Amino acid sequence: MRRDKRLVRTVRVKIGRTDLVRLSDARSEAKRLMATIQSGVDPTAGPASTGITLEQTLVEHLKERSLSAATVRGYQYHMDHYLKGLRKRAVADISRQDCRDLLDTLTRLHGKTTGGSVMRTVRALVNTARRHDETITANPVDAIRVPATPKRQVGELDVAAFWAVTEAM
Repeated sequence: MRRDKRLVRTVRVKIGRTDLVRLSDARSEAKRLMATIQSGVDPTAGPASTGITLEQTLVEHLKERSLSAATVRGYQYHMDHYLKGLRKRAVADISRQDCRDLLDTLTRLHGKTTGGSVMRTVRALVNTARRHDETITANPVDAIRVPATPKRQVGELDVAAFWAVTEAM
């Protein structure tokens, strides 16, 4: 796609499966799509976002619940650092593939713990958005397996030694 004689982005469109679409129909559709792209219209762009955004949902989520200060800071940190690409999008427009891509990226760059934690935040926010916007039919995070936070390995406490040190103080 070009705008002002400058390449803006590459657009890929799937026309259909080869066993379901005839070659002549696929060529006709490809010509139509190329004409659309040449005119500057992105055929993959969905409609303008509608409904409550992820950022607005966070505000509503925090209003509805009495959460600890640490939890609020954690949600805000996730929004500011990991959900920049989704924060202005309508929750209804967030797809399962968006969630899969986000989890893959977070896991690759920051590890399973961060990826799982951010996805649990997104799940909670989408559930809140569903209560406010009836057009949201399902939670896209439910379609992916969110990694569990690994259990900490803590050594056994020597109670006798602990009390001996405590009494010595």
